[in-house]
Amino acid sequence: MQCAELPLSCLANRRDRARVRTLWSYRPGASTADTAAAEKRAAAHMRRGRPWHTQPMRLSTGKELPWFVDGRGFTWQPVTGDGERYEAHNKIPQNSYTLAELATLRGPVRKIAAPQPEDMQLVRDALTIAGTKALATLAVALMHGSKAGRDCTGHPGALVAGCPGSWESQTVRLLVWQTGPVIEAEQTHPEALAVLREVIIRWVAGDPMVEVAGSLARALVAVTQQQGGFEQISDSRLHDCALSNRYARYATYGSP
Repeated sequence: MQCAELPLSCLANRRDRARVRTLWSYRPGASTADTAAAEKRAAAHMRRGRPWHTQPMRLSTGKELPWFVDGRGFTWQPVTGDGERYEAHNKIPQNSYTLAELATLRGPVRKIAAPQPEDMQLVRDALTIAGTKALATLAVALMHGSKAGRDCTGHPGALVAGCPGSWESQTVRLLVWQTGPVIEAEQTHPEALAVLREVIIRWVAGDPMVEVAGSLARALVAVTQQQGGFEQISDSRLHDCALSNRYARYATYGSP
């Protein structure tokens, strides 16, 4: 099995394209010293290019303004300055709205919240029991989440609402578009798939909505470290995939 790689032009911006060109350097069979050096370079690169996250904005009054996703699956962030207004993450449309206006014009709106600790534990446990089938199982579960988000909002990008421009979200898109469709049944762990599918669908289609890509990265990084590296959460077919370097980095430094 080969996972085709998207052309660099499909990535969101020049920074992401530059990251793909960087040698992140997972290599099956690499020496411990080579792997450690590669991981050190990757960690430094992630710190320099750290993606933004959906932290609430704290006003001078002490009130916090959360982020929202609208009825079409688009992300809205608080606007700096006076008043409690929101603007689209991608600046389209360019208008800013109060929450009431946003609900009227583009509702229903759902708050973007942090994942519950119990859900994160469920995800970590599922990835752990999946063993070397973890990454393939996650890719298939994300396909189910993508469909749920599209059914909920009509927008194909609903799966990565909350942080659509991040490096983690770009990687999740690749797992859904490029890798998930070619995963075979024997590459997945049925019990782990059931848990991951249920949690991801709840995150994508629930109220409040949970940002998926970064939350999964944090869980996957913890499991990868616990299990002893990328080779312990992925099978040989994914090791040979054209996207293995990117997935190895997502599983190791997905959310530094």
